[in-house]
Amino acid sequence: AVGAVALAVAVRGWVPVLRDHPALLVFCLMLAVADGCNPVWYFVGIERIGVVAALEICCKSLTAIAIFALVRSPDGAVTVLTLQALASLLSMAAAMGIMYRGIPFRRPSRGLISEALGGSWPMFLIRGAESLYTLGNAFILGLFVGPAMVGYFAAPEKITRALAGPHATMMRGDLG
Repeated sequence: AVGAVALAVAVRGWVPVLRDHPALLVFCLMLAVADGCNPVWYFVGIERIGVVAALEICCKSLTAIAIFALVRSPDGAVTVLTLQALASLLSMAAAMGIMYRGIPFRRPSRGLISEALGGSWPMFLIRGAESLYTLGNAFILGLFVGPAMVGYFAAPEKITRALAGPHATMMRGDLG
């Protein structure tokens, strides 16, 4: 998360939409970090995915209702991202609260961190490449065309991924 945030901040001057709308960058990063830190993996591991799914459904449903109630024009992009970021933060905080009730928080040792990073880098590369392939398309398209065209592309792409089946979504750990 630290590396991704640093990279986004470093390139914001070269990406017009990020340069022209700094609030969008802040809330996008908040949303991304909250989604990335959500402990879905824990609930999958203990076979209680329903807990995190219920949290996500409640938070995202409340967000959708708030968006319909509060946003009346395309100028509401910051409001939409703010609501989405807050929903992800709420879901993450609730999931972590539930998780830490079941297991106590312990600060990992340097050796354990090194072992975990050393053993998991192939999975990191695979997941990173998949994210670039699936999520990077809209971002890259946004570098060349306006937001409306990106919307025309991104919405059907999300629907297509959703129709690919819940198995594909669960394998990625993406409930959003």
